[in-house]
Amino acid sequence: MNGSQRDYGWDYVVEVFRHKESTGVLFNGQLKGSRHTEYSSGGTFVSQALEQDAADYLARQLRQPTFLFHADVNS
Repeated sequence: MNGSQRDYGWDYVVEVFRHKESTGVLFNGQLKGSRHTEYSSGGTFVSQALEQDAADYLARQLRQPTFLFHADVNS
């Protein structure tokens, strides 16, 4: 948690380690969950919306890699 009253569009900061030492590589993770996940016709992917202000912050202001994770809470 970032300790702010504002939702900045990311939930986690992940630091990559190799052989128990930091590589200096960091990325953000944004977790979205749904009880009604809509899968593609082939069932191979989902389309997950991201609020425009959160996407703008992540892409233009933060400029740090961010992975968007989707959790189908029923499956």
